[in-house]
Amino acid sequence: MAIDQSLLKKIEHGILTADESFRLCEDLVCGKFDNEEIKSILIMLHDHGETAANLIGFSRAMKELSPVKQVRDLPLLDVCGTGGDGLSTFNISTLTSLVTSCLGLPTAKHGNRSVTGKCGSFDIIDKLEIPYGLPDDQTHSRLVRNHLMLIYAPYAHPLMKQIMPIRKSIPHPTIFNLIGPLVNPQALTYQVLGVYKSSLLKPMAQAMQAQGIKNGYVVHGFGGLDELSLEGPNTLLHVTADAIARRVIDPKEYELTPFTNASLAIRDKSHALEAAELVLRSKEVNPYSEAVIFNASFALFTCNYRTDLNECIKIVRQLLKTNRLDDHVQELRRTNSVS
Repeated sequence: MAIDQSLLKKIEHGILTADESFRLCEDLVCGKFDNEEIKSILIMLHDHGETAANLIGFSRAMKELSPVKQVRDLPLLDVCGTGGDGLSTFNISTLTSLVTSCLGLPTAKHGNRSVTGKCGSFDIIDKLEIPYGLPDDQTHSRLVRNHLMLIYAPYAHPLMKQIMPIRKSIPHPTIFNLIGPLVNPQALTYQVLGVYKSSLLKPMAQAMQAQGIKNGYVVHGFGGLDELSLEGPNTLLHVTADAIARRVIDPKEYELTPFTNASLAIRDKSHALEAAELVLRSKEVNPYSEAVIFNASFALFTCNYRTDLNECIKIVRQLLKTNRLDDHVQELRRTNSVS
């Protein structure tokens, strides 16, 4: 299929509508273009800067094309980031999801193995020996029993398989990296979504709002972290059905121990597992646990678990002083994988 020149001009000038972006995404993943055409389109979108309409259309297409069965009866949370910050931090959002599910919040963790970093969310899930890729009935049973649903992106979006080699040949993130946090196939009620550059705050917030989120935040951490940072003030956009409002959260104003972003860096997957095990088992103050306390507390706050963030911090800190989180992981391991 030859690329329509009027389409190229719209991409070049950033004036594709959400509906046009939806159809373009369908054509890209359903084999309507050859590899060089796909690469050209992805580079053009990046060079202009992906718009809110692009993010809305692409994410809607990917969600509609997913074969994953929808859960209709629970208010689901997801905590995830775009990646791409280049800081090589350990898996904060994955450990956060283990905390939120341990505390009884229905959590639908959508993610992948590493694309741009040293250890992706499902790399650490593998390292922790927690099974996923279960049949729908077992996945739903685990969600009800253990409050966690693990959604591995390649299973949720099988049409992306043919796009992956093209993405890897492009030396910068593409729109498919950016929409990763927006294409959880479940309908979310709550979401905390991290971005690695401030220019993504508004379009990602608009895309989140278009998906009908009840209460969510788009986070740009201090120093470019796509999580809440303990090092300095974090910029957020609070998203509800009818409003988007800016907020700044400075860790110095809360009962937290400061640590630099650099102290959260990992060398490889084995180092990431060591960091995760510190969170699960260490009762001493350390940068990994403190980062999880901050981010998990904010996830609780987003879900209205408590209306005071400091109260949420106390709850998560107390949890990590016990063996409950480690016991939760042990229970998750006992679910048999069939993948």
